[in-house]
Amino acid sequence: MKTTELTDVRYSTIIKVSAPTILSSLSASIMSILDVVILAKYSTIAMTGAASAATWCHAFQCSTIALVFITGALVGHYNGAEKYKLAAMPVWQMIWFSLSLFIISMPLAYITAPYCIPKNLYEYGIPYLKIVMGFSPIFCIKVALSSFLVSIGKGFIVSISSFIAIIVNTTLDIFLIFYCNYGTTGAAIGTIMAGLSEIIFLSYFFFNKNIRVKYGTLNCKLRIKKLCRYLKLGVFSSLGHVFESIIYSSIYYILASSSTDKAFTQTIASNLWSLLICVVSGIEKGVLSITANLLGANLRNKISVLFKRSLNIHFFNALVLLILILISSDFIINNYVDINTISTELHQHLLNVLKIAWLCFVFDGIVWIEAGILEAGGDMNYMMLTIASCLGVFVALPIFCIMDTSNMLVETVWLLYTVATIANVLLLFRRYKSNRWIKIDI
Repeated sequence: MKTTELTDVRYSTIIKVSAPTILSSLSASIMSILDVVILAKYSTIAMTGAASAATWCHAFQCSTIALVFITGALVGHYNGAEKYKLAAMPVWQMIWFSLSLFIISMPLAYITAPYCIPKNLYEYGIPYLKIVMGFSPIFCIKVALSSFLVSIGKGFIVSISSFIAIIVNTTLDIFLIFYCNYGTTGAAIGTIMAGLSEIIFLSYFFFNKNIRVKYGTLNCKLRIKKLCRYLKLGVFSSLGHVFESIIYSSIYYILASSSTDKAFTQTIASNLWSLLICVVSGIEKGVLSITANLLGANLRNKISVLFKRSLNIHFFNALVLLILILISSDFIINNYVDINTISTELHQHLLNVLKIAWLCFVFDGIVWIEAGILEAGGDMNYMMLTIASCLGVFVALPIFCIMDTSNMLVETVWLLYTVATIANVLLLFRRYKSNRWIKIDI
């Protein structure tokens, strides 16, 4: 895709740029779901243990990726302004930063593991957490490389790398979990090896001669001042992700400690949610790339059209997904457990939560599109602090104020998520209209 195409706001362009990132997001979600589904066939308690650990691993990954995520906006600005030789500079700064994170991730994984997992899930949750959290920085490197390729219009490469990762993860999961009897340890190893396979594949194209010559991808010098400037753009975003993820993880901990059925319900709902979010996450990254290129090319007037058309695409996707959920709810549940073996009450709770999760997705999709525009302008801190604040006020506060959480329904949790999301929509839209979100000056 040429640079001029990245400043186009037609529906076809938005879909063309977003599709590869949707597939990339789907691959990460599919790998996580495959871990859970395959582990469910191995042992239900192993599945729940890995799911409990994954929430904390996700917390650490999101907080660090939030700092690296600015790469796409910076590359897009340079590419739109036709300053091609500078486009690889932010990528390398984030790669060096990602490698430095191993100093934190390894000891953090081993120290915090016993405190993050409910005691009844220690056997399966702790090994998974230690491996996945310990090697989490590799996912930051992957994000830096994939953000670069998407922002220069090479998103199809990211899609291919995602399919390779799925194959690697699935193959290793089946072999290590069942044939080697490694359980959650095998699932964790499969996840990390899949991430490494993506880095190797993306690196091949990052150093490809045509891209290397045009964008100067061999210019790997560490620039401390530039790195600090880039990290400053996302530092509060990272803290917001930490706060957000701690809330999600704590709620899962409460539900898992209260009842196995509630933990099971939350696991299935969260897995569906991660699939739904992949769609809008891909659109968000597409919006970010196009917006960044528009800002770099000084075509700010086209952003409002991009916003409206992205919303139309999201609402169409939401309608299609609603139909699929209504038709295949029992099929979704049956992938985790034989529907004939669970109680009627649990079955009804599962159906209710899946529907509420879809409603939350409708509003959350608007948030992601608004976030893509704000992120392209470098306003990640305001965006993430707003999201974290709404989650704290409308979800954490009501739940943590309940004295007896043993009677709390999973449906209540998802309704609170929906309320928080609606508040986010309104606050981020107000920020977008204020025009105070453009922070990047190249």
